[in-house]
Amino acid sequence: MSERTREGELKDMRQLAIVLFISILSGGPGRAAQDDARAAFDKLKTLVGDWDGKSRDGKPVHVSYELISDDSALLERIDHGGRAQMITVYNLDGNQLMLTHYCMAHNQPRMRAELPSSGDQALTFTFLDATSLPTPSAGHMHRLVVSFEDDRHFTQKWTWTENGREEPQVFKFERKK
Repeated sequence: MSERTREGELKDMRQLAIVLFISILSGGPGRAAQDDARAAFDKLKTLVGDWDGKSRDGKPVHVSYELISDDSALLERIDHGGRAQMITVYNLDGNQLMLTHYCMAHNQPRMRAELPSSGDQALTFTFLDATSLPTPSAGHMHRLVVSFEDDRHFTQKWTWTENGREEPQVFKFERKK
């Protein structure tokens, strides 16, 4: 190997070492995703409390949020006018923001958040998998978009999927006084 080639390799190795060192000091690329997931979770935490709203057919819907498990999870209780109560739990899983929805359809979809861009006022969760789902075409919640309007108003848009057809269900909420 020529002297010139050896010098080039050493220079490349030094540059790689510098890049790795800087990456380690800054927490690496996973650190940014973890910070984004934490910021999204912190945004959800602003919902703690009680909210009233209406479904698209005008029926009352109540939702409440509380922090549980040493503030590591956010518990959502949805009451559709006394018909049924559903539970959704939001939590961080490493650098991912996740939810598990305990549905009145007797299945439990898990969804992963698409981390928002800076200034984005919505969080979008998409289907990852589910328990108690007999087939992929069986009815289940497949998507959720939470849009933050201000500190007193937010909207949920759930998407129900069954046999390849999607049906959006939109709920607009106002914070109870």
